[in-house]
Amino acid sequence: MALTTDLKKATIDSPYVEMIELDGRSISSTLFFHFTASSDMPFSFGGQEYIPFPYRAHGWETTKGQSPRPKLVISNATKLVQPYLQQFQDLKRVKVTRIRTLAKYLDGGASPDSTQHLPIEVYYINTMSRMDRSSIEFELVNGFDLPTAKLPAAQALKDDIGGGNMFCPGLSSLRFRG
Repeated sequence: MALTTDLKKATIDSPYVEMIELDGRSISSTLFFHFTASSDMPFSFGGQEYIPFPYRAHGWETTKGQSPRPKLVISNATKLVQPYLQQFQDLKRVKVTRIRTLAKYLDGGASPDSTQHLPIEVYYINTMSRMDRSSIEFELVNGFDLPTAKLPAAQALKDDIGGGNMFCPGLSSLRFRG
């Protein structure tokens, strides 16, 4: 509630902070990135340390009713991520989480509170669209847009149906497997 109140003010007394988390647990590594104009030093939020690392992202907004397909461009100057690209299929299906808050809510800030953040957004790397000496660009998708996503996630089977329903016999005790 406090963050919402802060954002409605004419002037905000704390810098905006965006954190990006690349969750590579499926590839035995987790990388964390953050972007903020107020700091180039590591900081913590919710007990998790974020390291400064150059990146930019755009395309988070939904347009014309379609799911966003944001682009995440990270620095390749240090070659930190490049070895993982070759080893783990261009990091396809790695989870990318976007967390946004104000600097005063960071651990060690004026009012530390890890519950004060804008809605957390979760995407997955779909493709590596470009790589050169200075940067690597990824296209992100939500979980439903992954090529391997299947709906429904549960399946209603004939032998699970029993009982009665006046519109569709057997639906009153329908169970899902999945």
